[in-house]
Amino acid sequence: MAVKVNRRWRLADLTADMRPPTDDDVPIDRDGNRLDSPEKVLAHLERINQERSEQPA
Repeated sequence: MAVKVNRRWRLADLTADMRPPTDDDVPIDRDGNRLDSPEKVLAHLERINQERSEQPA
């Protein structure tokens, strides 16, 4: 017999103990490069797209 579990989580409850981000909270790619500007993020995405297009299907 399957039991359906329905949980509703409020965002306020999940984030109540979280601190606001600091100036150095930025995404970091797998190579350790900090993506701390829109230009770096776009360049990173371009590299990903280029690598994907070079892979055989």
